[in-house]
Order: sequence, then structure tokens, then C-alpha cells
Amino acid sequence: MKKIVFFLNDWNPALGYQDNILIKELLDQGNEVQIILGRGRSLSPQLNIEAYGDKLSIIELPYIFQINDGFYSLRGISKILKKSNPDIIIALDGQFDHLHIAKYVKNNSKCKFFLKCHCDDSNSNLRLISKYIIYPFIRRPIFYIASKFIQKILIVTPKTGDFMEKVYKANKDSMKLLPVLPKFRFNKESKIKYKDKIRKELNIEHDAFVIFTGGTLTPLKKTDILLESLDLISDKNIHIIICGRHSNDSKDYTSNLDMLMSSNQNIHFLSWVEHDKISNYLYASDISIFCAGQSSLWQDSMSLGLPLIVGSGTKISEQDPAYLNKYNSVKILSRDDINPNLLKKNILDIYYDKNLLKLMGEGSLKYYKKYLDPKKLVNVITNG
Repeated sequence: MKKIVFFLNDWNPALGYQDNILIKELLDQGNEVQIILGRGRSLSPQLNIEAYGDKLSIIELPYIFQINDGFYSLRGISKILKKSNPDIIIALDGQFDHLHIAKYVKNNSKCKFFLKCHCDDSNSNLRLISKYIIYPFIRRPIFYIASKFIQKILIVTPKTGDFMEKVYKANKDSMKLLPVLPKFRFNKESKIKYKDKIRKELNIEHDAFVIFTGGTLTPLKKTDILLESLDLISDKNIHIIICGRHSNDSKDYTSNLDMLMSSNQNIHFLSWVEHDKISNYLYASDISIFCAGQSSLWQDSMSLGLPLIVGSGTKISEQDPAYLNKYNSVKILSRDDINPNLLKKNILDIYYDKNLLKLMGEGSLKYYKKYLDPKKLVNVITNG
């Protein structure tokens, strides 16, 4: 058993974020986890006990300063670390408090420090102040000092590794891929049960071809392209299930999505669904499609044996999902070329080729077992 201190920006035990799944798996393997975060950033204390057990503890510390949700410093870290005496420390990239962690690890050589990174060109270093001030003069120097004491840099995608190398000047040899962890594990009986149950609830024929998509429906995600592609398909045996919510990014985009949804009875918009129940709708589906932007739903889909069609990135940058396609279960469409007609063609290619659908689904399960199984992936940390 290891004692693990995990620094987070926020904590909500009800969500299905990667950190939640990682912490749950660490606890399930008998470790003790202590979350440290800023005061007021933890939700649902009762649910913590119910869902995660008594080996999880949470410490909220006051802020010394807070520029935004992602860059701040907490008061009392050195004292907490000395008292906790952890075997392992995990922290997110780019924080001022890495200096305190590095000092602790320097004086406690048996403690291992893992830096966990989610950043890439699509979500970080986008503003001029970030590009020319925050990263080169604040975050990169802090990383340089702390890097001498980092056991491994855990990157969520290969593109994250490229970002760390380019922006932080990190060494690729110090990195290890720790992809988004799926919460679900395939069960044949559950597949039969929920395929029948959900399709009956939504009035979808049992032999229909069902597409799953979801997440936050922003213009960046291009969900409208998927809905428009369905309008181009004359076969009424194809349905779309959407588990997601609208964003406030664009009222015009939201209005257009609502119009597309309401004009086609084969589109089933379920709004936001709790992550624990997402598996029911994935089991009811034959394939998952995401036109742009990475999502944890990609890995959730693969864990339950669904093929994927995904866009290669967003209008901001390429995200290169090729690392998921080791067993030909992911069809990747260029972010510059994706449009309703191209998507229609790719949907129908799989729809009319049942053997291809079967092989792609088997490829997803094979990829999960080898590269996405949380029970194996946490060993990167506990045995690192």
C-alpha cells in the first residue's frame, strides 16, 4: 500500500474525469489518497465517502494568490507534505507550488513525484500573455527547477508530449503516456440488456444502426456536421443518440443544433446524462462519432467495443488520434476535410459492411485490454 498525495485544481466526486477514475483505481488497489486543493474547490463531501471510501481524504488550503483557476499558490504545502509523509506525489503541470514539492522530494528521496499533463496546442498557450509572458518567464522556469525531481511526466496524448517538449523544453525520454482512463469494462450480458432496454425506451428498432455522440455541444465540436449527414442519408434505419448539453459559446450555433434535432425524428437528444449511466447508451449503440475535439467518450466507447469515427482535430490545432488506432478500430477524418457528405460516406461504408463493423468493434476491445485498462495503467504510478 502506498500513500499518495494528489494536487488538483478542482474536485467533484460525481464527475467521470480522468483524475476521478485514476483516484478510484488507486483506492481500489488498496492505496491511500489525499487530495490537496484550494479552499472552496471541493464538492459533495458526503459523496466522497459513499463513492470512494474512507481511504480518501481531502485538504483544502487557503490561496496565497490566484491568477485564475489554473495558476495559483496555496498556503501551507510544505507543512502538509511533511505531516503526510507521502510515498508518491502527483500534480498537474504548470503550477507555482511545484517548487514546494521539489523541495520536499529533494529532502525525501524515497518519495516519487509524477507530473500529470493534459495540455496541448488546442487548449493551452493560446493567448498572447500566455505565449510571451506566463509560459516562458513563469511556468517554464518553475518546471526547469522541479524537473530534476520528477520521476515521470505523464502525458494524456502524444500531442501533449509535443507541447511539453516545445513549450516547456521537456525531454521526451522523461515522458510516459497515461491516456484518458475509461470508467467502463465490457460485459456481454449488459450489452444485451441495455441495447434492448434503451432502444425500447427511445422507440428505436432492435435491428437499427445507432450512432452515439455527446459531450458539451460547442461550435468547436462540429456536432452539426454529424446531424446534417443524417439528413443526407435516405435509409431511415439509422439513428443518433446524443448525451450532452449545449454551451453558451454561440446562440446561433445552439439554435441551429436545436433545429436539426427537431427536424429529424431519428435524432434522440437526451441532454446531460450522469457519467455512470453513459454506458447504458453506449451499449445501445453500434458506433461512436465525434467530428472534432478530443473527449473521454472516445475511450469510454472503445472500452465497450464500439468503433469510432473522429475528426483529426479542431480548427485550433491537430490532435492526432492515430495512437488509438493500433487495431484499425478508429476511422480518422482530416479536420480540414470533414463535412456532411464525407461523413455520410464513412457512415454508410460501415453500415453496409457488417464484417467491417464487427472487426472494428473487436479492435476497440483489443486496444482497451492492452492500452486502456485502468488496473494496468495505474502500475505506471505505483510501480514507477
